[in-house]
Amino acid sequence: MIDVKDMFRIALKNLSHRKKRTFLTILGIIIGIASVVALVSIGQGLSHSINEQLEKLGADKLFIQAKSAGGTEITGSDRSGMITEKDLKLVKKIAGVREAAGVLAQAARVRFGKKERTTYIFSYPEKKSETKLVDEVHTWKVETGRMLNPGEKGKVVIGKDLAEKLFDKEIQIGNKVTCNGKEFKVIGIFKKIGDPGLDKGILASESNVRSLFNKPDLLSFIFVQSVSEKESEEVAERIEKILRKERGQKKGQEDFTVQTPLQMIETFNIILNIITTVLIGIAAISLIVGGIGIMNTMYTSVLERTKEIGIMKAIGAKNKDIMLLFLIESGILGIVGGLIGIIVGFSISKGVELIAAKALGTGMLKAFFPWYLVVGALAFSFLVGTLSGILPAKRASRQKPVDALRYE
Repeated sequence: MIDVKDMFRIALKNLSHRKKRTFLTILGIIIGIASVVALVSIGQGLSHSINEQLEKLGADKLFIQAKSAGGTEITGSDRSGMITEKDLKLVKKIAGVREAAGVLAQAARVRFGKKERTTYIFSYPEKKSETKLVDEVHTWKVETGRMLNPGEKGKVVIGKDLAEKLFDKEIQIGNKVTCNGKEFKVIGIFKKIGDPGLDKGILASESNVRSLFNKPDLLSFIFVQSVSEKESEEVAERIEKILRKERGQKKGQEDFTVQTPLQMIETFNIILNIITTVLIGIAAISLIVGGIGIMNTMYTSVLERTKEIGIMKAIGAKNKDIMLLFLIESGILGIVGGLIGIIVGFSISKGVELIAAKALGTGMLKAFFPWYLVVGALAFSFLVGTLSGILPAKRASRQKPVDALRYE
């Protein structure tokens, strides 16, 4: 029986003699593992970042919005699929609600200089208690200038991307921009937060936004703060029940949603996991190709080393020794491909993180490398290599010594 250490030495020697073929053989494994590692690490990093942001909001926050994003007009008493000021007043009276604030967000044509762009303008409540809640939810901070005061008309605070990227020249504090034909003075510019809507958006007083669009009653969102984190779920159920009754709707047929940060995290994670699984499935095709490449190489190796197999058997090597030798070779191909793939995958995901940070100015997209990703990738690549070598190894082990020694 051949010593296992000798088998590893022989396997490494055989692979090192065919460097170019060995590299081309494991290339499919490298591509597959690199793709999987990059996708999983970026997906996990994005999930962690968003979960952290939602957790920062506090478990005492709730979010109400219409299920249908298409509702923009209110005709008569038809309020189907819309959130209005009446809903806000109703929510404020519900037991367990500490504060509630409504925000109207509408697409507007913004002109500065000779260029005109379309972006979103957000309303800023005119009650101080409501503005505090809105500030906590959006987590925005003014980089230059100052924040809008509650009820301050004719003035706006704009996102950093809107100020720097959308027009021929940068918008400065004191400049004037035109929104849907009405002129506003810029008094502040927000720090970049990585939310495209807010980074390219405009914040104006609620009365200004309503007059721009002739929306005296419509709201896009209602932010709610419960009296305590422990009661958030109960308050959410209470709000749903009362709004259903007010709208004459049955459970499960609501035209609105009430979500807690925890529910938003769960929903996001489900969507992200589905997307990641699909992408990993596509990347796994490379692993299948890599496995076929290893199988093909091992079959070729069996043919090339037929006489060597015969000599080994003649000096006492058993079938299981020959089979183990070829399985070790294929396993090494798999694990080396996995190691290189992990390094390449980590490099790709870190590169994406750096590019995103520079291009988007946000730290939301981060690469995350949990230990189980490394261990899992190595184990899977070794398994692919080993399984791909089973059939060639069986063929090698079944060769008869006399026939193998006569083979030319």
